[in-house]
Amino acid sequence: MVAFYKNWQGGMSKAEVLQAAQREIRAEHPSPFFWASFVLSGDPGVGDSFTLPDAQESTTDEASTSDQTGTGICSSTGAVLLLAVAGLWIYLRRRNP
Repeated sequence: MVAFYKNWQGGMSKAEVLQAAQREIRAEHPSPFFWASFVLSGDPGVGDSFTLPDAQESTTDEASTSDQTGTGICSSTGAVLLLAVAGLWIYLRRRNP
């Protein structure tokens, strides 16, 4: 991902940037496990002006992202448990009239 964004910042098209990043990763790790999962979605044309965030901003963003991820996991777990309990309740209610 670092190679992708550095090349994109250099003015290459997104498709060219993806190919260059995949080549760079393949040089170190030839197995497709490491590079094949990255795919380009959206417009593959030349990117608009793009700048990489500063290291300090990145640290702040990572902290807020991890907080949001934790909240999402708790919400998802709660929703799954609620559906499981509701399904069990409906199943038992129909089984024992």
